[in-house]
Amino acid sequence: MVNKVKSQELKNQINRKEVDDLKAYASKTYAEEQQRSLVPGEKKKSSCQICQDASDAHFAATGRRIPLSFNTLVCHAKGGVTLTQSNGNKSWLTEQEHEIIVQFAIEMAQQGFPLSPRWLKEHAEAVLQHRLGKDFPEGGLGRDWGNRFITKHHNRLGMYWSSALDGPRGCAVNPITKEEYFAILKEVREKYAIPDELVYGADETGIQSGIGVTERVVGPAGAKIQHQQRSGNRENITVLPTICTDGTTVTPTVIYKGEAFQTKWLQNNPLDARY
Repeated sequence: MVNKVKSQELKNQINRKEVDDLKAYASKTYAEEQQRSLVPGEKKKSSCQICQDASDAHFAATGRRIPLSFNTLVCHAKGGVTLTQSNGNKSWLTEQEHEIIVQFAIEMAQQGFPLSPRWLKEHAEAVLQHRLGKDFPEGGLGRDWGNRFITKHHNRLGMYWSSALDGPRGCAVNPITKEEYFAILKEVREKYAIPDELVYGADETGIQSGIGVTERVVGPAGAKIQHQQRSGNRENITVLPTICTDGTTVTPTVIYKGEAFQTKWLQNNPLDARY
């Protein structure tokens, strides 16, 4: 139910922007019409006609009909603001602070320390407390502020299930290490004239067949938790994929625990992997 509400909130936000953009287009057209020079016998288009033309053009382009009010059009042409702009003016954060928080969230995720909505809210509150001091209310931002902020910036931020990353691997994933690695690789390739077809990248990953990962599943409405049965088998399976720089691949290798080869390992093998 919560995910459905958030999805509807995002749809509402997108719809509001679509309406606001159409209103802005009609207001601009109306202002230009008022300033346009007329030839003898010609009349200027009325606000009602401009609303109808803008609505018709939008329907022809998108298949969605958005009616416009000529009273609202005239109000916006005289400097009025939309509901979205009005709400934006009431925001605690400035546009610059919005951008800083979005960039911070992206950088933290890229470093392997993604923020939860609660941590995102706490970071925003720290920014506001630094700027406003005692003027910032003790209650802070709203309880669901983090989710609303993510929805507002849905084109740059998203919600995902987290996936574990070992500490040593996380420490190795940084710009300095990667830059140094590729500099050495480029130097060696140029020194020995190594072509793309002789450069391969390989990796290995371990899979426990009886241990599943956290995933979104379907269950009865109103339930507090949905259990998922698993076998509990701890046997580890190692997979070794290899790909060449020229885009070709080598048949992957799969390593099972066992002293003898089992024919069932050959089942469901679309990649023709070696065992």
